[in-house]
Amino acid sequence: MAGFSFFSRFALICNIFFLISLSIILFVVTDQAEKFGFFAGTAITMGMVMAPILNMGVNLWFIVLLLGKKEITVAKWLTAFNFLVLVLQIIYFLN
Repeated sequence: MAGFSFFSRFALICNIFFLISLSIILFVVTDQAEKFGFFAGTAITMGMVMAPILNMGVNLWFIVLLLGKKEITVAKWLTAFNFLVLVLQIIYFLN
């Protein structure tokens, strides 16, 4: 379960970067985004590339744990946040 807890927290960080990169893409003009430099590149890489893959894996792992009736030691708000961001990622990438 230590692995699930670690990956849930790492998914949280990547999901936060997804929300940051989504806000950069939607609300910041491209010329202004260049001023963010390394931070914008890191946010977009972790948010748009790593977050959907990791988040999907964590949510599938959570479903497997639920079906196996294993004890889940991760906070409920963390699981709910990861799931809600996964829904947002699916909507964003399918449009």
